[in-house]
Amino acid sequence: MPCFRHLNSDNTSSALTSLASSVGQVALLTDAVIGQGELGCATKSGVSRGSTRPLPSVDVAGLTSLLDSAKRILVAGHDASVSHDHDVHEDEAATNASFLGRIADAKSKFVSALSEAMTTTVTALWEAVVDIRAAVTDIGVESEMIQLYNPVSSTVKAEARSLASVAQLAPVVNQERLAAVTAQLQATKKAARVTRVIFDRFCANFVESFMETPEFSALKQRIAHEPALSPTVLNLLQAELDRLAANTTTPKAANAQTEPHPDTHDLFLTADEREYAKRKAAVVQTFDAYRDFLAERTAYHFGYPYNLAFDNEHLHSFMNYSCNNLGDCFVASNYEVHTRKFEIGVLDFFADLWKIPREDYWGYVTSCGTEGNLHGLLLARECLPTGILYASRESHYSVFKAARYYRMQSVCVPSLYSGEIDYAALEESIAANLDVPVILSLNIGTTVKGAIDNVDRVLAILARLNIPRERFHIHCDGALSGLMLPLMENATVVADFTRPIDSMSVSGHKFMGCPMPAGVVICRKDNVKKVEQHIAYLNSKDTTIMGSRNGQAPLFMWNTIQLKGKSGFAKDTHQCLTRAALLNKRLRDAGVSSMLNPMSNTVVFERPDEHAFVKKWQLACEGNIAHAIVMPNITEEKIVVFVTELLASRKAQGTCDKCVAMHIGRANCLCTPCNTDVQIPIA
Repeated sequence: MPCFRHLNSDNTSSALTSLASSVGQVALLTDAVIGQGELGCATKSGVSRGSTRPLPSVDVAGLTSLLDSAKRILVAGHDASVSHDHDVHEDEAATNASFLGRIADAKSKFVSALSEAMTTTVTALWEAVVDIRAAVTDIGVESEMIQLYNPVSSTVKAEARSLASVAQLAPVVNQERLAAVTAQLQATKKAARVTRVIFDRFCANFVESFMETPEFSALKQRIAHEPALSPTVLNLLQAELDRLAANTTTPKAANAQTEPHPDTHDLFLTADEREYAKRKAAVVQTFDAYRDFLAERTAYHFGYPYNLAFDNEHLHSFMNYSCNNLGDCFVASNYEVHTRKFEIGVLDFFADLWKIPREDYWGYVTSCGTEGNLHGLLLARECLPTGILYASRESHYSVFKAARYYRMQSVCVPSLYSGEIDYAALEESIAANLDVPVILSLNIGTTVKGAIDNVDRVLAILARLNIPRERFHIHCDGALSGLMLPLMENATVVADFTRPIDSMSVSGHKFMGCPMPAGVVICRKDNVKKVEQHIAYLNSKDTTIMGSRNGQAPLFMWNTIQLKGKSGFAKDTHQCLTRAALLNKRLRDAGVSSMLNPMSNTVVFERPDEHAFVKKWQLACEGNIAHAIVMPNITEEKIVVFVTELLASRKAQGTCDKCVAMHIGRANCLCTPCNTDVQIPIA
């Protein structure tokens, strides 16, 4: 199905400008006339109750005459062809006659399609009007609405009178009833939404029917072989469709703070009346076009930590099964279309990686890193119900979301410019609440700067404050670096279960790479007993955040683990760290302030001023900084292109001496004040 909202034109010809309003006006007029005798007059006394809802008897021929401007699409093509070929040779006359005959046939089919679409639209609008009228009467504000919307009623009445002759309904138009129905429609936002949806359906039918005619295909082929006809026929047809798109695009809200997403409400259901094969063909065409969009966007993906390089085409057949790993993956349930054995295989891999014996751990494959944090902190709250949650301000937003969900008292601890937690501030905060248990959420790779909190330094703080093991609970958020850190050469931080941590989570769609959001959470088995409940109808335990759980994700994650193994992930880790260092060096050599934390593949740099550049490369920005995350799918060639385009953008914007010292530290800022003897305050 052609997506007509993607058609753009700068022309402002009014060939189809009345089409959008005509549908709504015809619906008003039809309801006003036909409803008079069948549903009772809508006056201050209300709508007659117990009435039926017959469908209107619509004069299709009359209604389609409203769309004369639309029919001009082919009529104009006919006239243009005649004008263009007035001096053709006689031996071409027969060919042109055949060509014009095909246009006439297409016009006939086009009008027929419009008639069918119009009938469907009016019928649906009729039912909506009946429902709205009844609802308005039920709440007893009909008379107030009529008084409030009298000015609107008079305007619509004038428009209706001008349209009445079209369907030969003028003799029976009840103007008083029309005013009442108009008032109800204007007073109800629901009516506007319903009308818009139905009109969108009509427009979709309109474009589909027009484009699917074999005559139109033949016309395009004819023009392709005879370029001289293009300006007079195909361009005119395309321009008319462009104007239709322009008339049905939602206008931008005045003074909008954020730009509306261009894809909002941009897909349309195929017509219910069409046979399945045609509906599926339209759906496939839509997906084909969207696949091209995704491929283009994937090529320019630098700001979010998703590994887009994976090999799993051999798993596509599993999408034909409703794999649901509901319940606890270590307990068999009555539902057997699942992938629990693969889920446990994934968990065993991470248990080994994070050095916890298989008999001592529990876990599951989550929907994402956020769910892992929610589960880890739920266990913390259950183990230490009165504990205070301490987390740095660089923590992922889901950490403090969990505090709100679970009504936990929390302390947002300041962070260093690197993004690491401020250990002195943490110790001070804990010392101020020594009588309260400690719950800690530590970052193994912060969201914006890729910083890693030092678990051993935090444990040293707890030891200095004489906090016993039973009075602290530590969750580690390793969404990005939880898989990378154990595989790094010369890592200076250890975050695994050889330390007294209680849970750890990681995202499966980030460094590992998975075509769907996924994650893993591992905890100590004894802790999960605090939340488990037996569910009889599942014949399993409720130990997870979600009930039904994606059974496809474990297949894709297990597949990647088997194809790569630890050595493959270690190679990817080394490659990403090396290329991140290359990106950081290229930026700094070019005069761009940037920072790269140790053991990180996240490069933080000055936020580009050009919105188009940020959008093209899908950069994540915060304040005056942005970051680029070097994942396994980021090549050295892409880094070169990125830096080249960034420098060109900076030059065009004329902003090449921006101070970002407060975000990344003076040592990393290359602005003039930070590199002279002038002292500037750093917040």
